[in-house]
Amino acid sequence: MPSLLSRPLSAKSWPISAAFAFLLVAVDCHQSLSIPVIDIRVTPDTIRMNRKSAGISVEINSVISNRGPEDIYLPPCNPELQRQIDGRWLKVWESACVPESQPRFLKAGESSVVPVTVLAYASETEGPLLDPRLTTGTYRLLWSVAYKTSQTGPTKALAESRISSTPFTIKDTVPIAR
Repeated sequence: MPSLLSRPLSAKSWPISAAFAFLLVAVDCHQSLSIPVIDIRVTPDTIRMNRKSAGISVEINSVISNRGPEDIYLPPCNPELQRQIDGRWLKVWESACVPESQPRFLKAGESSVVPVTVLAYASETEGPLLDPRLTTGTYRLLWSVAYKTSQTGPTKALAESRISSTPFTIKDTVPIAR
C-alpha cells in the first residue's frame, strides 16, 4: 500500500492536504519566532511644546509595557518622533544616538516609564535642526525593540522590530504666523 506522501493528490484530498501543510508551517513558524507583545503609550495624551528663540523642547513620558513571554531590550538611542500629516506618518525628529549608552532591559511582564526629551534648534550648529512641520498636531513615537527568538542565541544577533506608541497631541505654546 503506498504511503500517504507517495500517492497523487485527488481533487477531494487536495484541500485537506493543503490545510495540513499550512498547519505544519504555521506551528513551525510559531515555534521559531516569538514576536513580543509590547504596548507603548504616552502620558498625558496632550503635551505642550516649549518654544524659545533658539528652538523647541518637548518632554514626553512613554510607558512601555512588555506583555510578552520574553525579555526585551530598548537600544540606547531615543525613538523617532513622527507626525501625522495628510493621513501619513512622517519623521519630524530623530535624536543623535550615543553609542556608549547602555540598552534598557525590560523583563517579561514589566512596565517602565521612559522619558524622551525632544530638542530641536533653529541653527544646525546647536544640535538637531528644527523641522518646520514640528508644530501643533498628532504624533507618535517609533521605538526600536530587540528581543530573543529560538533563532537567536549567544552567538546570533537579536531580532528587532519597530513599534509605535499610541498617538498623542503636541500643542505649540506660540502659534506660528502664516
